[in-house]
Amino acid sequence: MIVKRFSLISAAFLLFPVIPVLAAPQDLPVKSISVPAWNVITDTLFVMTPAVNGKRNDFLMRMVCGLARGDITQQQVNATLAEKKVNINGIPESGSPLSLLVNGNVTQQATTCAAYLASSLFMPADNQQYFDEKKVPSQPRVDEGNGFWQRLTGKQTTTKNTPEKQEYVLNTVRFEQGAKEKIALAQATAQFYAIIAKNIQSAVPLSYAAYQKRTADVVRNYAGEYLRSIGQFYLSQDKAHFTAMTVDMGSFRVENSTGNAFQMQGSDFLLTARGVPWFGNGKILGKDYFVDVAIIATPAVAEGKVQTKQKKGSLNK
Repeated sequence: MIVKRFSLISAAFLLFPVIPVLAAPQDLPVKSISVPAWNVITDTLFVMTPAVNGKRNDFLMRMVCGLARGDITQQQVNATLAEKKVNINGIPESGSPLSLLVNGNVTQQATTCAAYLASSLFMPADNQQYFDEKKVPSQPRVDEGNGFWQRLTGKQTTTKNTPEKQEYVLNTVRFEQGAKEKIALAQATAQFYAIIAKNIQSAVPLSYAAYQKRTADVVRNYAGEYLRSIGQFYLSQDKAHFTAMTVDMGSFRVENSTGNAFQMQGSDFLLTARGVPWFGNGKILGKDYFVDVAIIATPAVAEGKVQTKQKKGSLNK
């Protein structure tokens, strides 16, 4: 038994050699890493967007945004909820996604709407709404068969109808309207991200969670202005002409006469302004923003105080 145990222990040392004792992580001169502000902001916006049964709810958020912008009244929301068989009196003032529809907290509604709209740019493209379904009528098809066999047998040629086909035709008016909304949203969100990125900067590295808290605070303060800027960017395109470069069910690229181009492939998007990557692929107004995230905890302050006392005592001796 002793021999067997010894052999097992020896095998363990061969598989897992002894690792020399290294210095503690706190002794490293660099204790932080540089992280794109783009990711910090995007992660925070998704966390701030309420979910129903674990999923984004466009129907809910349309009403929340309507209340935040003043487009609909509380009475209209109550009527819509009643039609959906939702007991309004059973909705709490807080703690539920539906609370935003009844608590009258405009600041909270605007903050949540801003997070929802900004993060909606990252949702996969679904262009089916821009296409009209068209049925192509059946056409008679002549079945001539084998000419030699027909001459021998005297059989006549036959005709058959091909089945109806469904085609999808791009509705250019509807697509131009959608493209105009997307570009305005991307322009406003680019500005939104830049405001956040500059305001969450810290002279000392912070934790990822701390940067997210700073982001949420900026969103709360700037939400109203962000919602207004979307409308302003939308109106600025009234005289622009739009050209659909490529459009299918899951992707598109559109350009306008003011030098903007917006493209989307799945959940990846890019807005360019006069050829400059304005917003997308980590770029914010054509720039890269980074924040220093603390990874290694610094030594406790109390430890420094103890060392100071010890030094003073040795001098007194």
